Amino acid sequence: MEYPRVVRGLKEGVSIWDASKLKTLPPNEKPIMVEIVDKLGSASAKAQGLGAVITDFCKMLASDHNLYIFAKHDHGKVQVLGILKTGKKKLFITQNGKWIELT
Repeated sequence: MEYPRVVRGLKEGVSIWDASKLKTLPPNEKPIMVEIVDKLGSASAKAQGLGAVITDFCKMLASDHNLYIFAKHDHGKVQVLGILKTGKKKLFITQNGKWIELT
């Protein structure tokens, strides 16, 4: 996905985003980051075969997770290539057709 280079924290290579960094985005940059995070989160859920989106902008604002965004700058635009979200999460496995939470 390509975007105009208007989000200052979205640098070449990997940039790290958390709730506090997302909350301090200037008003003109916030809609672009919302679109980036929501679209990539949706694509991630689809690629993993999940029934629901796990990563979106609003959920990031309410979490203590970090979102790593890999981007490439090219001719005044930013191409976002991927995301990785890290943090404490619940882990589930299937066993005999049932979902079990690992603790």
